[in-house]
Amino acid sequence: MDRLPPELLHNILELGVDDDDDSLSIRERCHFLRATSLVARAWRRPSQRLLWKEMYLDGPKAVLMAERFEKAMFPTSEVHFFECYEQKHLDALVTVLSRLKGVVALRFKHVGLWKRSGLHPSVFAMPSLAGLQSLELQEVYFNPSTDPPKPSFTPSNFHLTLHHFEDLPSNLLTTARPTQLDIWFPPPFGATHEDIPNLAAIAGNVEELGLYAEFSFVPMEAFTGLKCLGMASSRFLTDYLASSVVLSVPLEGIYIKGPSSLAEWQRPDKHLLYPLINALRRDDPKLVELEMIVCAKREGLMLHLAFEEEEALAEGQEE
Repeated sequence: MDRLPPELLHNILELGVDDDDDSLSIRERCHFLRATSLVARAWRRPSQRLLWKEMYLDGPKAVLMAERFEKAMFPTSEVHFFECYEQKHLDALVTVLSRLKGVVALRFKHVGLWKRSGLHPSVFAMPSLAGLQSLELQEVYFNPSTDPPKPSFTPSNFHLTLHHFEDLPSNLLTTARPTQLDIWFPPPFGATHEDIPNLAAIAGNVEELGLYAEFSFVPMEAFTGLKCLGMASSRFLTDYLASSVVLSVPLEGIYIKGPSSLAEWQRPDKHLLYPLINALRRDDPKLVELEMIVCAKREGLMLHLAFEEEEALAEGQEE
């Protein structure tokens, strides 16, 4: 095995940590790659490259350990940061991020404490995040700033996920201009779209919008370029379509969280699917075809919509 070409060895080791079904924990993945790096000299580099590819910092100890590296050994495409509340550890995280290279996806979960500690908005202005394409903020607190520095990333396609957050930098949305935006508001938080600064200014740039809360009524008329809409449940989406402004741009698809089996969606006793279809056809008479595809990885159902062309619709009306 130590005589295999490096590219082939890298692919073999990558299969060992490939986690499409989310069955491999973070610790199991790291333990596997640390063990393989000790098998032989030829295994060390590809194992460490995979180990650095996805960085999981699950608490203060992991952050302080990562801070010891003066520079990144290999590119790190994804960084996941969990469970850190003291300001000194948040500052250490900023140091770690400044030394990385190639970061494409960044996720913060349970970071900071209300009015006690938080991330400084300058974290998004670091050159190491210039290639960022995906950002997720879940229960994250920021230090308030009246004039936050401009983020370093300006991608053509950006995915932004917002959960419970506090003092979101005012220029984050206008700089990133996400094409995919997911908004989660847990029931205890009770936020509205007005709590997201500059949402209306970037709404026309959003192509995929996910609203995963039963009271997050975002003004849909602002999303003029919307192609796909995601919702927490078909029942909520049915009610939403019945009460909201009809979109000026026809949707190409609708994603609904729920069962990963089409049979479950079609069960008459659950009333999951057909009320939604009826609402769609009632709200938009141009809807002529609806294709149902179960998304096992995303745990839900994707509805691909097809609309009658405007010219054909006009000809039918003339006849």
